[in-house]
Amino acid sequence: MNSFFRLKPFIRDNKLYYILGILSLIGTNILQLFIPRLLGQLTDGLAGFQLTTMDLLRYIALIVGISIGIALTRFLWRIFVMGNARKLEFTLRNMLFQHL
Repeated sequence: MNSFFRLKPFIRDNKLYYILGILSLIGTNILQLFIPRLLGQLTDGLAGFQLTTMDLLRYIALIVGISIGIALTRFLWRIFVMGNARKLEFTLRNMLFQHL
């Protein structure tokens, strides 16, 4: 429990980055739910011969757009969360060296 109190100022100072990282992670997970649904609709349309060329291009554009959104939110998640982990590691290492 005493270790957490040493981390509390760091977490308080970087709270915004952690919140943004968690929101980016949630965004990534939500976007990943759409691709299987779109692929299911695309497969059903192809199996029933109900898709036009424009419908097919629309599905492709949606999947590519969602994939770009996933990549962006995953990048932000890693920057915010993992970047803060590296800063915390640096801070803790400096605290240890000052103590020694």
